Amino acid sequence: AEAAELFAGFVRSFKDGLSELSTSLKELSCSLQAKPAEPAEEPGSDLEKELNEEPEQTERPKRSFSGMRPSLQLGAVPRSLVSAVERQIEAARCGHVLFPSLFNFISGYDGGVTSFAVMQLTDVHLVGSSMLALSAWDVGAVVSSRVCGALCGSMLVLVSQKDPSSRDVLVWSAMGLTVISVATLMAPSRKHLLLLRFLAGLAEGVSSPAKVAYSTETIQAELRGPATGVRLATFGAGASVGVMLGAILRHYPGAWHVMFGAAAIPSMIAGAGMLSLPQSPRWLLHSASGAPAERRQQALVALEALRPAAVDCGPEQLQLLLERELDDMRAGMDEGEDAEISPACVTWEFLTSPATVISTWVMFFKQANGSVAITTYLAPVLAAVGFKDFTTLG
Repeated sequence: AEAAELFAGFVRSFKDGLSELSTSLKELSCSLQAKPAEPAEEPGSDLEKELNEEPEQTERPKRSFSGMRPSLQLGAVPRSLVSAVERQIEAARCGHVLFPSLFNFISGYDGGVTSFAVMQLTDVHLVGSSMLALSAWDVGAVVSSRVCGALCGSMLVLVSQKDPSSRDVLVWSAMGLTVISVATLMAPSRKHLLLLRFLAGLAEGVSSPAKVAYSTETIQAELRGPATGVRLATFGAGASVGVMLGAILRHYPGAWHVMFGAAAIPSMIAGAGMLSLPQSPRWLLHSASGAPAERRQQALVALEALRPAAVDCGPEQLQLLLERELDDMRAGMDEGEDAEISPACVTWEFLTSPATVISTWVMFFKQANGSVAITTYLAPVLAAVGFKDFTTLG
């Protein structure tokens, strides 16, 4: 009864507010329609009017940028913003930026689809016939096993004294992620799922430094910033795709197999794309195998494949620019090779550098604030507080 009275009072207040607003609008409309009579012009008023009149303001022509794409020809858009968007598009069109960024897409996809997979894994009716519903501890192990695998993979790369090709690392990682994702489609038990999740994280951790290294070493200096934007954008795109696919499949029993296994598609595309790309010219110059002249020739061929010829640049001018870029690469490496530094010193310098310290604290607070945990463990939390049909909540 009290709730009904409260609701009736709210409705009455809402109606009274609407009637007052209607009355105010009518009064305002009447006052605007009743125009006051114009005063009679006095002698000398024309001269006064001319003296007090403000000069006419000519309309400023709209800015037009010649050579811009039709979709970006907007007079109100600043030129700096247009240039930034064009550089971003140019970086995204480069295969040596796009294909390594697909590994970020895979990471984002896994983060977006995991919450919906957890909803199924904790529900007796949706987990499927091949497995029993997982407890809260089991779900925590499934989620954290990939993170632990990524940590182990990154540590393996850190302590390794070899300098493998970033392209080869990405190719093998893509092949591994493809096989692991396909195997997840047929995971028969919780133990197999835990193992596959750990192995997927291991491949992700090994590929993490390589995807940044390859795109940074092969992209032009002026496009390194936009290349970073492409990597971040692909991560967000992967998370969106994961959420959409999870929302579509969440009501189908056993669909968590497909949710996790669908990562095989971008993995295959990334692997095929990396196979079509040449080795990094910097790595070819720095590798120990082969004579210096042979390595330089290989690096020149790789750089020619990575740098498409410009319209206003002839073959001789392009060759000169490529030779100059190789000289710049070699000059920076010669400076580093003059001083003999042990691998332990290099590792310690990396761990104590300001960039590493800041990145570590940023990632720590990102995980510690609980936003990732809330998204991942949404289903068990909602079930614990009394929502029975929590899979209907998006």
